[in-house]
Amino acid sequence: MKKPKIRELNEAIKAIFSRRYTSRYPAEEADVAPTFRGAPEYSDEGCVGCTGCYHVCPAGAIKLEDTVDGTSGTRHLQVDLEECIYCGQCEKYCTTGEGIELSQEYSLSFTGEEGPISTTEKDLVICDACGEVIGTKEHILWLYSKLGGLAYSNPSVFLTYLENLDLARRDRLNERPSHRSDRVRVLCPECRRELTIIEEGEK
Repeated sequence: MKKPKIRELNEAIKAIFSRRYTSRYPAEEADVAPTFRGAPEYSDEGCVGCTGCYHVCPAGAIKLEDTVDGTSGTRHLQVDLEECIYCGQCEKYCTTGEGIELSQEYSLSFTGEEGPISTTEKDLVICDACGEVIGTKEHILWLYSKLGGLAYSNPSVFLTYLENLDLARRDRLNERPSHRSDRVRVLCPECRRELTIIEEGEK
């Protein structure tokens, strides 16, 4: 058996009296780099429910569910952290830039049937004519803040804004719009296109 080299003995002695090179995890929380890609988390203030994150997720880890009940509805977005690959695409392509971000949370151990998730819920805006989903209320209000005066060129945008201020009241149409006055309503693109075609045919 070869005798240990002097250099190796020197390194071993130094290691005994020097500080630790590793963390004391799990007794103490480990320090992570600022660029660490941890669990994605939704921000209630920043997220507008536009579904941008849902459409760019390559792993399909973000689930989308719209629940409509008559003239109202709710959009539910959920990140399944068991399926997430922490690529950061949801954060990169977020419409507002503040709706979802990768945190520094790395401890994702859990017990039970349901794994770790991150969720958010937003109120939906429904078409007055057909009852289809136009978008979320927060997304339309965000568009209004970006468009400024140009928002008044789109009735669905400015009427949603006025309704949010309790300055306008909406009621559902009993049938699809067929009059010129119905253009100033909250309508989905399909109903607005149909109304425009009807008006052009009446000329």
